[in-house]
Amino acid sequence: MIKPTKTVIITGANSGLGYECAKRIARTSPDYHIVIAGRSAERIERAAQSLAGETGVNRFTPVQLNLASLDSVRKFAEQWPQLGLPRCTV
Repeated sequence: MIKPTKTVIITGANSGLGYECAKRIARTSPDYHIVIAGRSAERIERAAQSLAGETGVNRFTPVQLNLASLDSVRKFAEQWPQLGLPRCTV
């Protein structure tokens, strides 16, 4: 098993294109850890669990983030270092 060395943040990943992108990355890129970000803590937690079940990998971290709220973005940025994830790629 390859240990993830990179992190990708996918917003809106609890459904639709974001969910499918997270699934694809999990299946094809074992060097990536995937942060599932979205407005609803419950929905992103369910999405992370569902993705882990569908892909058979446990490289998902659900994090609440509402890009329409500067307070939410600041909170996300403050908690980022404490997550201890591999470096983020652009």
